[in-house]
Amino acid sequence: MSPPALARTLAAALLFAAPLGLAPLVPPDWLPAGLAFALGSGRWLVLLAAGGAALSTALEGTPLDLDRHAPFQARSAWPTWRWLLVGLGLWAAALAVVPATRWSADQLSGDEPKYLRQADSLARDLDVDLASGSLAPARLSDLPRNLHSLARDTLRALRDLARDPWPDTSGHAWQAGQWTIHGLHGGSYHVQAPGLPVLLLPARLLQPTLDPDRSHSLVLLTLAALLAGAVYQAARLGAELSGSPLAGLLAALSLGGAAPLLSAGRHVYPEIACAAALAFVARRSLPGQPRPRPAAALGCALLCGALPWLHVKFSLLAVLALALLLLRLGPGRLRAASAAAAALPVAALLLFDHHVTGLLRPDAFYLRAASSVYSGPGDVFGVRVLVGLGVALFGARDGLLVMAPAAAAALLALPAAWARQRPATAALLLLAAALWLPTGLHGGGAPGPPGRLMSPILVLLAPALAVALPALAARRAFRFTLGALLVAGLALSVAQWGSWRRMVDPWDGLFASRAEAFSRLLPDAPPAPGERLRPPSPAAELLRALVPALALLAWAAWLGRARDSRPPRPVLRELATWSAAAWGSLALVTGLLGLLRPGP
Repeated sequence: MSPPALARTLAAALLFAAPLGLAPLVPPDWLPAGLAFALGSGRWLVLLAAGGAALSTALEGTPLDLDRHAPFQARSAWPTWRWLLVGLGLWAAALAVVPATRWSADQLSGDEPKYLRQADSLARDLDVDLASGSLAPARLSDLPRNLHSLARDTLRALRDLARDPWPDTSGHAWQAGQWTIHGLHGGSYHVQAPGLPVLLLPARLLQPTLDPDRSHSLVLLTLAALLAGAVYQAARLGAELSGSPLAGLLAALSLGGAAPLLSAGRHVYPEIACAAALAFVARRSLPGQPRPRPAAALGCALLCGALPWLHVKFSLLAVLALALLLLRLGPGRLRAASAAAAALPVAALLLFDHHVTGLLRPDAFYLRAASSVYSGPGDVFGVRVLVGLGVALFGARDGLLVMAPAAAAALLALPAAWARQRPATAALLLLAAALWLPTGLHGGGAPGPPGRLMSPILVLLAPALAVALPALAARRAFRFTLGALLVAGLALSVAQWGSWRRMVDPWDGLFASRAEAFSRLLPDAPPAPGERLRPPSPAAELLRALVPALALLAWAAWLGRARDSRPPRPVLRELATWSAAAWGSLALVTGLLGLLRPGP
């Protein structure tokens, strides 16, 4: 780096961090909570964000290996061996970020033991009936008998379906407690879908032989492989859409390193498997992508049909992903074969649901469990879902943009991605909406790692960010924003590394005083210890979610003014404008949220 470039970088960092000098002069109680946090216990975060913004000035004029006027596919080809090294590196990194506590079975909580219990049941007798079979370890000699039992039960389920598609179950007692139901023909079943346990089955079978001293290390290896696969496919897709391997890799690493996806990659929940499958399917089905080969097309179709096996909330996503794939294939035998391949796992799921619950629908288990969260598709219409959609983005414990600040930069880049690759960007947004809607139906989050329900969306935002990066690289304001959000987001992930649980405040420990606790101003925020607040109305919660949404739109409009055709201003003058906008936005937004906060 040349001395002038180094001087500009240091000056940029000092310029953004300059307001920290005011901290000793103003009592925190006089300031909006977000500003008090930034000037107080969060000043380390501001310094890191300043470093990220300043680093973007050091990259002034650095190309992203892309001629903007060249065909999108022209310069995206890296040698196969290089992509192989990228994949192996991602898997090693995914293993490296697993905290030491996750290697102990004592750290499992929430629904994680249920998924492992189902996988163990599959290993013993190829079913997920928790009341059948013994607790003895699985033996290879039992496989023929288990296969015979599986075939017999499948034929029995088909006969029952043909004999009475809608059996009378009025006298049956379904509830078994702890999200478990009694099957119509006996047995005990968790409500959680068995798709993830099927993926974990090889790990549970091999664990006693390969690593008998630890109880689920191979499960963590599997989860790390799924995380690496999701980020790898997102990087490849971003490279192919943008024409730049570097842009694809940078975008995938920026969002793959975000806390929700990293957290999902080390917890036994189905979102990480969905992210991996979604990235694989999207890379082969988006408009403008090469027509997939027959084997890849059939594999994508099977994955689309299998998504509801991971969770019923992925059903809409499966339908849209399959529709994109079939449109990409065009008319012919391959399209018909792919549709049949997708129908196969769906038919198997419906048969399984009917055999256990008597209902021929993918949400049968949740209906039988009489969940207060979901009672049918009619729940989609209502204020509660609108509030949930806002919480999914801006909630204090589950908001995707709160837990993964780099995702906000990806949203700000969407107009540029739309201008360059409109059909592909529209398809990515459609798939993202198919994930966002069921998250809103679930209230915006669920017990477990914060942001978990929305984490697969990150593998869709990464390719869109990659498409926009070459066009936005010349816009200093966007580079400042991306650098600051990325570095701050990584710092938040490290700070909250050991306490990723939604039941507690994931921001716990980041605030020195209650005056700084701006996270409690956001929707769905946990109260402070000993604090009693009146329950907020849905309209008030929706309004609290709209404030940061409007701020995001304002930022997008402001960044969009920096057109390439305008003569560039001096870098320090532009950064001074950006710094004033950032600090002013923080004060204004948290001030408005403070006015909307429910009182005692």
